[in-house]
Amino acid sequence: MTRISGLYPSNSLFTVQAVANARYQFAGWTGSIISFDNPLTFQVTPGANVHASFVPDHYSDDFETGDLKKLPWLTTGVAKWFVQTNVVSLDSHAVQAGAIGDGQSTSLIVITASNGGNGSFDYKVSSETGFDFLGFYIDGNLIQQWSGTLDWTTFGFAVPSGVHTYEWRYTKDSNGSSGADTAWLDNIQLRVRPPVDASSVAHDQLLKVAAGKAQIYVTGQLDQVYLTQYSRDLIHWGALSTNVNTLGSFLIQAPVSTNSFRAYRTIVAP
Repeated sequence: MTRISGLYPSNSLFTVQAVANARYQFAGWTGSIISFDNPLTFQVTPGANVHASFVPDHYSDDFETGDLKKLPWLTTGVAKWFVQTNVVSLDSHAVQAGAIGDGQSTSLIVITASNGGNGSFDYKVSSETGFDFLGFYIDGNLIQQWSGTLDWTTFGFAVPSGVHTYEWRYTKDSNGSSGADTAWLDNIQLRVRPPVDASSVAHDQLLKVAAGKAQIYVTGQLDQVYLTQYSRDLIHWGALSTNVNTLGSFLIQAPVSTNSFRAYRTIVAP
């Protein structure tokens, strides 16, 4: 983001927008204002300042562990997919299809629960154009396929919520080959919902109360689904907001009353 400073009329409205570099995400504003709005419009006051925060993209698996153990991967076929360091999209590791013969295929498969949203992965192909293909499947349905000589490219797709099967399959026809005769994958984002463990506990912080609303800052487990609730007696709890924690933190705007008690808590959504 470009630094913006200068003189502006007091109480005037000013709008600023944060633009993340490639492989980064906007993670909110700090300073005079804490907000996740982007662009952000605020009233100029003496000494007002806002700072944009960014975090690196995170992936369901980028294979930087050096193996296929971060997710419950399965690999099928006469030659298995494997993690290597010679051909990568980013950082130092990527996964490659095993060497297969004519009329054969090899698949990389994961069955996992997803929150839904926007998914992506980086792919590279070096194969016989129009005959040998890298195919991407969800629940056995072909979403897209590629062949020929294709350098690293990011493919985006809609991730369905719930438990689904994701498969990348490299297939050869009955004869012939070209190029390296293989395919590579890196930086796979499936919006996987992580298992509940000790790191899943959410922490709520009351930032301010103004205009009949409380601003609550929630931190917790990355990609976990959280339910924020309210109570007037600490016994009965009602639902206020459900959020997928894609950045590690998020804000809740909660109604307050000056003449009644109200408590708030955030738990892992059932």
